[in-house]
Amino acid sequence: MKPVVTLALFSSISLFSSLAMATKTSLPSYSEQVSAKLAYAELTYSELDAVKAAADRYTPLSLSEQREYMGTIFKSGDRYGYTVTAGNVGANQINISVPTTEWGDVVAFWHTHFNEGPLNQYFSDLDTRTVKQFGKPFYLADYTGELKVFRSGDKLLPVLAAERIGLPAVRGFAEGDLVRDETDQLVKINTGCEQEYF
Repeated sequence: MKPVVTLALFSSISLFSSLAMATKTSLPSYSEQVSAKLAYAELTYSELDAVKAAADRYTPLSLSEQREYMGTIFKSGDRYGYTVTAGNVGANQINISVPTTEWGDVVAFWHTHFNEGPLNQYFSDLDTRTVKQFGKPFYLADYTGELKVFRSGDKLLPVLAAERIGLPAVRGFAEGDLVRDETDQLVKINTGCEQEYF
């Protein structure tokens, strides 16, 4: 059986955020997980298109079900796709697994935030630590329909600035960058809501 990296991710609002890595042997292979999800994971020609496909499909569900969704963006030949895992309802917690032998296929992470409010428009300390640890960008789709990305080397909010806006007084929160497409237009995500947030 192949070793698996398991990420336990908790929302930015949790003071008990932690990243857990463990070796598991009873999970299906990453290829099996990916092929089982291909009906949902449209193969695209760019990382951004795969992120947008995942976020467009799962942000409305995230908001209506009050749970986070998270997954990987993977590259297969010249195409990109995504995997998805549902978090616990109302719990701001998600666990995903990626076999270490197939880690090279993963090019990014993506996730949703289901709670409305300005605090859920930031990357958590755990999100930014994940980027630092694995060196892969992390995308965030929130209730406003904005798509943001945090990359290795991006700026973190100072602790005092985070505390001033109501985030926990810990190092690691970040705004991230708004994502733009190849024509320099801001990428908007389907929220399934008619209300626009500004």
